[in-house]
Amino acid sequence: MKLNNLFVLVILITGCSKNMQQTDWKIGEGMEFYITESPVSHSYSVDYSKLNLDLIPLEDTPVIRHNDIKNYFKKDHTLELNITNDKILFGQTGINGKMFVVTLDKNPVYCGFYWPVYSSAICNYVFLQFPLLTDGMQTSDKINLILANTGVPDPRAHSGLMDRLKADDKLIE
Repeated sequence: MKLNNLFVLVILITGCSKNMQQTDWKIGEGMEFYITESPVSHSYSVDYSKLNLDLIPLEDTPVIRHNDIKNYFKKDHTLELNITNDKILFGQTGINGKMFVVTLDKNPVYCGFYWPVYSSAICNYVFLQFPLLTDGMQTSDKINLILANTGVPDPRAHSGLMDRLKADDKLIE
């Protein structure tokens, strides 16, 4: 009987420690992507580089967490994720996209828009787009952050974000 109890105890401890390793991150740490509490669509009349992001209420849980990011390729601002892009839930999105805010340690850094591949509209700031799937692919583990307006400083190259990604061995230069 004691051997059975010991076996059960070992299984429980092993199972718990494995689960703790998978979730030892905290929301609000590192680079994260949040959607806004109320959906915000892209507007061509807004200069998003001058927007006060502190005034925009965000959802409590990020759609992309720091631990979801495996690699960030600085050259083309492509993210390789530890999850597939079908796990990133932006919800209903019209042809003018849906705003997200990139944060560093829960502090807003820049905004952008999730832009559906099927949209014929054009975004004039940062937008996130999933790569087109080819050869029968159903999902991908990559996303692209694209800056469509070259007349503004590139917010994707924020030094604090790059420093944090480098410190966490996620930045590929």
